[in-house]
Order: sequence, then C-alpha cells, then structure tokens
Amino acid sequence: MAKSKLSLTFLLIILLFPSLAFAQDDPALQLSLSRDNGYGLGNQMQGHFSYRVSGPDDLVRVEYSMDGEVIGESTAEPFRFRFVTDNFELGIHEMSAVGYTADGQTVESNVIRGDFVSPQVTNRFVIGVVGFAVVVVAARFLFFRDRSGKAKKGYGAFGGVVCSNCKRPFAGHWWALNLLAARYDRCPHCGKWQGTRVATADQLAEAEAYEASLGRGAPAPDDETDAKEKLRKQLENSRFEDT
Repeated sequence: MAKSKLSLTFLLIILLFPSLAFAQDDPALQLSLSRDNGYGLGNQMQGHFSYRVSGPDDLVRVEYSMDGEVIGESTAEPFRFRFVTDNFELGIHEMSAVGYTADGQTVESNVIRGDFVSPQVTNRFVIGVVGFAVVVVAARFLFFRDRSGKAKKGYGAFGGVVCSNCKRPFAGHWWALNLLAARYDRCPHCGKWQGTRVATADQLAEAEAYEASLGRGAPAPDDETDAKEKLRKQLENSRFEDT
C-alpha cells in the first residue's frame, strides 16, 4: 500500500506542478525549459513551455532557436521566451539559444531535445492518473481497512473518528481533505479542525462511554476548568457575605 501511495504521489507531482526544468549541460549560456501549462514526462512535451536562459552579467540579447531556426528573442531580463508545442510538427525537436554580450561577444547554449506529442497523449496520461487514483482509493477502502471496528456500524463509509479536543466520537465526513497519512476533518461537537485517523473499535467504545457519561452530569474536558473556576469564585464571594 505504501508503494502505491508513493507512485500516486509521484504521478500527481508530475501532472500538477507547473514548472519542471529539463536536464542541461554546463555551457556559458545556460538553457532550460519550464512547463507553463501542459504535459511533460521524460522528454515528451505538449502544451505551453518557456525557454529560460542565464549567462554572463553583461548579457544584452538572446535569440531562441528551434531546429536551428530563430523563433524569438528577448533584450532584457528575465531572458525568457514562451512557445506552444502544437505550433510545431510532432516528433523530436532541438531547442537552443545564442546570447550576445555588451562587449560584442557571442555565447551559445546547450541543446535540449524534446519529443512534441499530440494532445491525445496528454489526455490519456490524465485519464490514467485519475483512474489509478480511483483504483488506489477503492482498493484501500475495500481491501486494506481494518474490518475489526474501523468501519463500525453507525459511523458510515469513512469510519468513526475520536476528536482530539473534546474526546467525543463522530463519523468521518466525505468532504474531509485527504492528506494520505490522515484526513483533515471538523468535529461536529466542538467545531475543531484537526488531522484525523479512523479509530479502532476499542477507541470508539471508550469515546462512546465518555460521551454517555456527559449525559449523567460529568463535565467535559473543556468544561472542567470552567467548573473549578466557578467554584473558586463562589468560595471567595462567600467570605464577604454576612452570617
């Protein structure tokens, strides 16, 4: 199950993080690519990307090339040029840049090779990631939960939870934020938001017994201090009453 979580996390990072730098050499002019909005896995690319360069301090102009042909330039920092892979033919392309310094020197960048793919590849990837996530969640619920009490009857599909603040049990909510290691949920009794885990049968039984004791007049943890404080004030006030 841990391996499945790691695989899912890795795929989601690749899909969701908008800026990923491609590998590069170490020339005078450093060229990298960032993904602004699109798909990038290995050397496959589809969508909106940017050339990004860094070089000498006196760099004044940069030309950006695709397969040896200049497709754009910039004359001020940040030296960056955006492009869309769909504007070029599918397949392998070589991206490079040439910089010009204030004293007339020319510096060349490393070459990055990318495989421009169709939007259908992106769609298949997204569908695959979403499908994998659904399978992992379903498998976790159906096969990996502790059936000895973590999904105890009366607490719903997401099991029973014991509030860390008021110590009372409640049913996990479907809308709670899943943080993989825990769920960020709100206690309906005291209103506290907290990281929660599905409780065991013994934990729920203890919490239920405590909740039942509240109905017999036992003070809740948060109320004990208030009760003691009220008693102290009553004792202090009694010293000033006439006998």
